[in-house]
Amino acid sequence: MNFAYKNKLMNSKTKIFGINYDDPKVTQDEHIRYEVCISFKGKIDLPEEIGKGELAGGRSR
Repeated sequence: MNFAYKNKLMNSKTKIFGINYDDPKVTQDEHIRYEVCISFKGKIDLPEEIGKGELAGGRSR
């Protein structure tokens, strides 16, 4: 989020997503994996520690 704000990627149309890979009812806090994502259209050079991906649209199953 610091990178997104610093590079003016946040605006009124930006959507924020959280992706959980682990169930906190089963996994100890220090082992929970979580990603924070934002919607973005355009091109930008990203530092190595920030990934880029695409989420498919449509209804959840």
